[in-house]
Amino acid sequence: MKRAISRKIPSSEVRKIRKELGFSQEEFARFLWVTYSTLNRWEAGRAAPFGLHLRILTLLQHTRHRKFVASLLEDARISDPTFLLYRLLDFVYREGAGRVTQSARTSWSAQQLTSSPSPRCTPR
Repeated sequence: MKRAISRKIPSSEVRKIRKELGFSQEEFARFLWVTYSTLNRWEAGRAAPFGLHLRILTLLQHTRHRKFVASLLEDARISDPTFLLYRLLDFVYREGAGRVTQSARTSWSAQQLTSSPSPRCTPR
């Protein structure tokens, strides 16, 4: 049984992240690849981000450096949300928050190795 990680970001935190990065709602919505109305609902607490957008917002909580975000905006590949996620993960890992990520990844890998037998060890 896999354990799902459930995390919510309060609406006030979405607004705080946007303002600290210096975005208007329209600009931030474009940055996150959502509509203006979706971002507005997140900030008003009428809806909550999930999936890829939740992951990106969670990483942005650790990555509130305007210079870094400005450098992302200059990259032509930013139009791909997966690229944005990759760059944020890379930045957080390199800045030291990766220690938590690394320990979580190590424990997950160890758990996966011990809980699922390798193909060579399965009985025939």
